[in-house]
Amino acid sequence: MSTPAAGKAAATITDLREEEVAPFLKRSISQHALSQMMRELNADMLSASPHRRAAAEAALSRIGFL
Repeated sequence: MSTPAAGKAAATITDLREEEVAPFLKRSISQHALSQMMRELNADMLSASPHRRAAAEAALSRIGFL
């Protein structure tokens, strides 16, 4: 079941200031949290909700994956 609200991972990433992106990614990798965030973002990209898809796309673009 999908909701119109953006996922937590997308919101967390898009709320970062530019100078926070690289340290956030480094910390996420070292804490083994990046794969869970990517799973959430991938699920959002496949969502029926255009809002969730757009938020996930913005987050993935922000961290350089798109």
